[in-house]
Amino acid sequence: MRRWVLGWLLFGIVIGVLLIFSLKSWQVEFDLLSRNDPRKAAELIAKYLRWFAILNAFLMAGLALWLWRFSRKISVAGRFPPPGVPVIRDTVIKTGSAAEKYAIAGYFFALFFLVLGGLMVFMMEKIRNFL
Repeated sequence: MRRWVLGWLLFGIVIGVLLIFSLKSWQVEFDLLSRNDPRKAAELIAKYLRWFAILNAFLMAGLALWLWRFSRKISVAGRFPPPGVPVIRDTVIKTGSAAEKYAIAGYFFALFFLVLGGLMVFMMEKIRNFL
């Protein structure tokens, strides 16, 4: 499990570095556009921010769904971590009310992520309409 996590971490770092280098050329083009036509540049930024907010909302909804289902497993099993869930390090098993607190926190954060994703889309629409 630890190797799997480290592998995904390294993969994310490599993708991040590649994205940074690939966006350098876009930055130069955008600088030229912002000098020549600032209104079009603002519309372009608003369009990209809108798409970013929509994609982020889908990611947040997926995270919220996973967290809700994980919290449901904790509630049904009455213990944290639930049976069959791999852990990265040795973990003390919590049962009873301690496990239920983890489940309630998971439900809360699932709803929080869902609302946050929706608010991001809503705010980006407001910004887009403002421009």
